[in-house]
Amino acid sequence: MSNIREDLQSKILRSHAAGPKPALKSLVPSRGSLLHEKSLSSVNAELKELPPLELSSLSAILKTILQCGMEEKMRVADLISKDRDFFPKIVNLFKTCKDTGDMDGLHMIFRLVKAIILLNSSAIFDKILSDDFILDIIGVLEYDPEVHIVQRHRAFLKDHAVLKKAIPIKNDSVVSKIHQTYRIHYIKDVILRKVLDDATLKSLNTIIHANNAFVVSFLKDDPYFIQDLFEKMRSNISAGSKSEPVKLVFDDIARFF
Repeated sequence: MSNIREDLQSKILRSHAAGPKPALKSLVPSRGSLLHEKSLSSVNAELKELPPLELSSLSAILKTILQCGMEEKMRVADLISKDRDFFPKIVNLFKTCKDTGDMDGLHMIFRLVKAIILLNSSAIFDKILSDDFILDIIGVLEYDPEVHIVQRHRAFLKDHAVLKKAIPIKNDSVVSKIHQTYRIHYIKDVILRKVLDDATLKSLNTIIHANNAFVVSFLKDDPYFIQDLFEKMRSNISAGSKSEPVKLVFDDIARFF
């Protein structure tokens, strides 16, 4: 796993670049203002459901998230995580906007997904960082309205995030965790490096550490993997060569004995 982290860091470094109103008027809010404040107050005071997830409602959902207090943000996160259709709909809206060239829609989806990530919900992370959604979420994050050129994050990951197996890994869950860890590193260190707060960054690092522990713990208990590892090391010693990837794998596993 150490070689994966170092490879990510090195690849990233090579690839990136009228006058004042009368006093009476200012003290008397307009009817529209009163209705707006009442609406926001009602939403924040008792948030039972989010607006239907449609392109026309994305700005309203985003405003709800951004204007909520901490308690309401937890409620929003709970509503999103329990809605099994929320992220499939987000992905479908993203693909529709991409196919039609709707840049305003793509920018709005980016803002919404960024705000959802900053809710720092473990239940939401379980969904968006899963194999089902993570590449689509990274696709959404290619359309940052603050960047004039559409980013190519998925292409970068496809070209450079190639798992180099010093020893063959036959368990799909382990391989999935390794890929997920690489992608989380990329999200936090490249895509959202400037916007993540300390709490969200800490949560993502916790997921990474848990993944590393899972992978190493599983591999050290896999007799076939351990047998292949020692055979590879003996072969390298006999040939008088040094295999750095094998050494790194061995060192990572040894830390958990």
